[in-house]
Amino acid sequence: MPDIVDDPVLPDPVEALRLFLRTCSTVTAGVGDRIGTDLNGSQAAIRLALIGGAAGRGEGQPLVQVESWGATGDDDGSSLRTALAVMPAVERMRGEFAGGWVAGAHAEGHPFASPDPTSGRARHLLTVRLHTYALEGTA
Repeated sequence: MPDIVDDPVLPDPVEALRLFLRTCSTVTAGVGDRIGTDLNGSQAAIRLALIGGAAGRGEGQPLVQVESWGATGDDDGSSLRTALAVMPAVERMRGEFAGGWVAGAHAEGHPFASPDPTSGRARHLLTVRLHTYALEGTA
């Protein structure tokens, strides 16, 4: 693990998770490169949002909500398949991402169905906790 600095700059947890998930073929098989903070179009996608978590001096444990969206239309199970693919993938997340160090990540709980109340579009929600540290020299 890298040395902790006095005035740390922690990695952006949403960007770190986005960068990582885009390298996971089991995740991108269902959504391609449609992983980010916005939801555009009607194809299957993942939308990420920071929802809380602890941050201390030199380290953080942010919580990121992963919204796995199915394509517009009838629920074909793609939103659940994608959410289930994210769970084991994040267990392998380690390394330098988004300006900091991610020492690990894990899904908290299991995905649950939460269809969009306006459109009825299929969506599964999952919470991922990251364990982040500042890199030496990022103060």
